[in-house]
Amino acid sequence: MSEEPNQPDNRLDGLLRRWGADEAVRAARPAAAPPTARARAHAPAKRRPGERRLPWAALAAAAILLCALSFWAGSMLPGPQRVSSPAPGAAGELESARKALAQARADAQAARNAQKTAETQLADRQKELARFGELESRWEEEKKSLLQRYENSLAKLRGESEAKDEALTAAKARADETSAQLVKAQQELVAAEADKKAAADLERLRKEFATETARLRELHGKAVTEARAAGDDLTALKARQSQLFREAQMAYLNVAAPTEAGLQARQTAARRSLLAARCGQVEKNARAEETRKIIARLEVVLTRLDLLDSYDARAEDAFASLVSQDGLLARIETVLAAGAEPESVRLLLLESRLVLTGVNRVG
Repeated sequence: MSEEPNQPDNRLDGLLRRWGADEAVRAARPAAAPPTARARAHAPAKRRPGERRLPWAALAAAAILLCALSFWAGSMLPGPQRVSSPAPGAAGELESARKALAQARADAQAARNAQKTAETQLADRQKELARFGELESRWEEEKKSLLQRYENSLAKLRGESEAKDEALTAAKARADETSAQLVKAQQELVAAEADKKAAADLERLRKEFATETARLRELHGKAVTEARAAGDDLTALKARQSQLFREAQMAYLNVAAPTEAGLQARQTAARRSLLAARCGQVEKNARAEETRKIIARLEVVLTRLDLLDSYDARAEDAFASLVSQDGLLARIETVLAAGAEPESVRLLLLESRLVLTGVNRVG
């Protein structure tokens, strides 16, 4: 008798483990009462084939069955001291199971909503990564195109500069030749004056000397003018080259770090291009020993740039002093102008020069 109140609990726990909360709720409901003897008595009986129904036999059987049921019901009725109401514990457990089932359904719905949100965020992140990949590919193409345009302009300017240098050298040579002719004419004049017998020749030589002097002076003036023009053209070419480099530098930094400026933009560009890491890979491809020394020096400078605090003015000044040591940028320009190194080496040197040039004037 002491174990009877716990039987609904044990039954409920077993059903929850076997079929789940829904099946437990349905199974915990009270079973339907068995049909009474009166209902069975009024239920139509199946007739066997060839069987003839006997009314008096059915009435006798019903009476006997009714007596038996009455006796059984009387024996099963509890005494006055054993009358009790339904156990409240089973109803409370059933209500708790229903609440737990409702909470589990709510938690499952919340989990499904969270899963949908996570899947949406994952899809957005994948789209963002794809977009960044496209931007990275386009950036690499723009870098190669920028290098090609810069090398073409540098080669063109180098050719024009060489032509102007040749013209300037020729003008100087003509001026030197004119000066030598003038000295020779003066010597001839002195020799003619020393010869008293050559007075007529002296007069003729004086006239020729005056004419030749005027002609030589004119040639000398033209040579000086050409030399000045060649110098002006050379200065203009150098200014044009500097302008092209500044434009290339601005385009490179805008592509690598469009939202930053100054030293922060240079740090971002160097990090995105992996300049410091590429130095060790590209150094072995260099053909000249001087180029390998430049790349080794660049690795030190670029590592210092990556670790630099861009908000510290003194650190920025110290870094600018480090860049200006050993004529690093001029040595890089010399290697680029020669054009004898492989493309990977020249691309690294050009990107490094774009990042490091003018670092002390940015901010």
